[in-house]
Parts: sequence; structure tokens; C-alpha cells
Amino acid sequence: MASCSRGFTTLAACACLAAGLCGVDASSPVAQAKPRVAAPDLEQMFDAVNARRLERGLRALTVDSRLMRAAATQAAYLARTGRLEHRGPDGSDVGQRARRAGYQWSRVAENLASSKASSARAVVQMWMNSRAHRTNMLNRNYTEMGGAHVGAVWVLVLARPRQ
Repeated sequence: MASCSRGFTTLAACACLAAGLCGVDASSPVAQAKPRVAAPDLEQMFDAVNARRLERGLRALTVDSRLMRAAATQAAYLARTGRLEHRGPDGSDVGQRARRAGYQWSRVAENLASSKASSARAVVQMWMNSRAHRTNMLNRNYTEMGGAHVGAVWVLVLARPRQ
């Protein structure tokens, strides 16, 4: 099975994931729960989010390629404009972006960060130190996630599909 090269951008990583070209990283603590993405920073972010959930007796989230696309859209916009906001360039919110990416959700939330932190784990810790962001990550109703990292911008989308 082909795998994505480490030099790809986050958007390319999303394309790789969506095309099914990325393998599964068996060494990851949540290997059964998520496909391998090309960007090690995103793998670290997903692992850190799931580690925090597992510490609290919550289920690990799985990674969804449609949520990856929704996150990548917002991350690219924020990195390009230097803004940090939940509204997209067309006024869209995270729910609208997730739907456009083909994800039919019953619950959805988005965490944003602009940080030159040394690691994805540091960004997740910043979110854990914020009540609203922590509440999103530890919400037992979410079952899936997607993320993106472009420049100093980090986006995490959490959701539960519509039944």
C-alpha cells in the first residue's frame, strides 16, 4: 500500500487520506481508531486528544476524512488571512463546512489555536487549559474528529454523525 511522504502539506495529507492512500500506523495507541495521516503533527494531535479522553474513561475518537477536509478549509483560510475566528471567508460556520465536505452531523464543534508551540501535544494542552476547548474535546457525545495544521494555525473539528 502506498503512503504519503512526510513533505506533503496538510492539505495534501487530507487528499491522501481521502483517496485512501495512507496506511495504518500500528504503533499508534489509537491505531485501530484512525487512519494514518501524512503529517506527524496531526497524528500527535489526535493521539493527545484521545489520550486525554481515555484518561477520563471516555472512548477514543476516530478520524474522519470529511472532517479533515472541513478543518483544512478553515486552517488554510486562517493561515492565509492571519485571522483566528470560527467564521469562514463566506460567513460559514463549522457545521456548514462539515456538511459541504459531505459530513451529516448531529453534533459538531471546532477548536482553533494560533501557536508556534513546539508540538501538537502543547497545543492540546493549551486547549485543555481552556474550559470551552476542554469541554469540546471531552464531550462524550462526539465520536469522530478531523484536524489541520497550516503554519501557526491549528484546527480540530469534533463531531457525531447523524443517525
